[in-house]
Amino acid sequence: MAGQSQVLLITGEAGLGKTRLVEELAGQVRSAADGARVRVGESAPMAGAALAYGPFVAALGHEAGWLLADDGEGNMLAARHRLFVRVLDLLASLAARSPLAVVLEDLHWADESSRELLTFLAVRLRTERVMIVGTLREELTDSVRRWLTELAHRPGVTRLRLGRMPDTEIAGLVAGVMPAGASRDHVAAVVAAADGNPLFAKELASADPGESPASITDAVLAKASALSAQARAVVDQISVADGGMPHKLLAATVKLSEARLLTAARAGVESGLLAPAGDGYSFTHALIRQAIYARILPSKRSLLHRRLAEALADRPGSDPGLLARHWQLAGCPDQAAAAALLAARRAVAVRAYPEAKKNYALAIELADRRPETGPDLLEEAARAASWAGDPERAAAWAADGLA
Repeated sequence: MAGQSQVLLITGEAGLGKTRLVEELAGQVRSAADGARVRVGESAPMAGAALAYGPFVAALGHEAGWLLADDGEGNMLAARHRLFVRVLDLLASLAARSPLAVVLEDLHWADESSRELLTFLAVRLRTERVMIVGTLREELTDSVRRWLTELAHRPGVTRLRLGRMPDTEIAGLVAGVMPAGASRDHVAAVVAAADGNPLFAKELASADPGESPASITDAVLAKASALSAQARAVVDQISVADGGMPHKLLAATVKLSEARLLTAARAGVESGLLAPAGDGYSFTHALIRQAIYARILPSKRSLLHRRLAEALADRPGSDPGLLARHWQLAGCPDQAAAAALLAARRAVAVRAYPEAKKNYALAIELADRRPETGPDLLEEAARAASWAGDPERAAAWAADGLA
């Protein structure tokens, strides 16, 4: 920090450790031999307009009284500029005594004036011993994204993007949280479900096996409740498709005009629940999809699966195995059985015997809806199970067929 002002912008999705990184940085600054100081201010989500200069007021405390003062001048733009200069002078004065770090948390929630003030400081701070550190989530509105892009390209401004942690690091993280004696399978399940998100990893490690922590679910549902009805319809429909949905398939299932569908999808992306994926959309994390899917009433869930199954059935080349699963979840066993049998026979044709066995199992489960295929179906399934290396299942199906 000596002789050079700096602005560091730390961005990343929720839970990746932005605040933790800032805490580590602040600790290093405080322990510096030259007695550097740290001021921390947070932005807060509020209904309507955010508090003017909120993070700066919080960071500077009683020294920020001039931010709210009215100097009585009629030219409002000139008064605003003087306010910005006063902030600059205050920071320079504080830094003259000892190096200063100003941490501004959650700038994605900050008011526009705070962002404009930060831009002004990034331009005007030069040799003052001042470091400004800002944290933002990746899910940004268009205006905040434009501001961030422009600011990040200025000299003296560095943007640090946090990515998801490798599984090996997540495993080390949860090892200190999970109870002693936790099985390897339990640890592996937590690591897989966390998908590189350290916050999710800690929450999952503290929860019962197989449960989605209430803290994660509550945060997800709070975001979902803030969406419009049309955006919620898009998010709900995508939640029934594990791997996301192409835009054209989404348009076939959610009955909105193209303009409204695009607006709704954009709202889902800006909320952080969805992300662009290829030519469509997917959830930013598997746990988010699970939380959304679980909150949908069973009757509506069946309807959403039916809409997706109908749309897939109308698309040439749709995977019959996928179609069978959605028909089954839609409560349409006749269609599910037919699709499962087709999927099994196609899998046999390409020598994908484990997949054939799985689809034959579903077809047999639903065989009471298609009695005419009973004995033949069991004989086919027994052969596929044998080729898949499952002699016990093959023998059981063969015996049922003979019976």
